[in-house]
Amino acid sequence: MKAAYYIFLYIICLFLQLILTDLIEIKQIRPDFLLIFVVWFAQHEGQAYGTIVGFFAGLFQDVYLVHFFGLSALGKSVTGFIAGLISQQSKTQKSFWFLLNLGINSFIHDFIYFNIYLGTGIGFFHRIFFYIIPSSFYTFIIGIIFYSLVPRRYEMQ
Repeated sequence: MKAAYYIFLYIICLFLQLILTDLIEIKQIRPDFLLIFVVWFAQHEGQAYGTIVGFFAGLFQDVYLVHFFGLSALGKSVTGFIAGLISQQSKTQKSFWFLLNLGINSFIHDFIYFNIYLGTGIGFFHRIFFYIIPSSFYTFIIGIIFYSLVPRRYEMQ
């Protein structure tokens, strides 16, 4: 039952990523629903499963993005690992730790993604302030909404 719940949430996030991100894009900045799912999943299941789910979520994202195949898989694998690592420290105040985890990992993911994707054609600080921070913040805001809407059926004990 727990696996079916996770698969259901993943499909919802994938659907939102495919359909909704183009509609809510702000100056080419989009939230990453799959990243939110990876952090949420790693928070519940730990770093090993978080890394694996992050890799496959990123791989599926790479399939429909077509550019730099493997880049999303790399970013989401690292994110799943770090989110799972942080979750080991968070036995109480789950909402605080999830939001902290999401904020840190959104930045890490976007740092990896945009530095490789944009390369050296754009200055480092320009990438930080015009791509990484806005994208991380947008994902973080959507993550707050996600966390408030998702039932806490399988919270960590």
